[in-house]
Amino acid sequence: MTIKEAQELVEAWAHKHPTQDSCDLKTMTQISENIYGLMSKTDVNSSEISKEVSQMIWLMIDIANRANIDVTAAIIDNLEQKNSSI
Repeated sequence: MTIKEAQELVEAWAHKHPTQDSCDLKTMTQISENIYGLMSKTDVNSSEISKEVSQMIWLMIDIANRANIDVTAAIIDNLEQKNSSI
């Protein structure tokens, strides 16, 4: 699946299941803490981390969609900025 396809999938789901969820940043913080906790264990469970990471990516795509951001273009711009600062 491409990033564009993921954006389209999240957008279609959001239109079909509208919510008034305004706690994206709080949810992202909780997910980040969960990922950090899972990564700090000696016996890392990649299945649990996969679930948390996919939730984070979903939220980020949803935020990008609401802000009309082309995530592919944004990633390319970010990479170009990183390369120019080396």
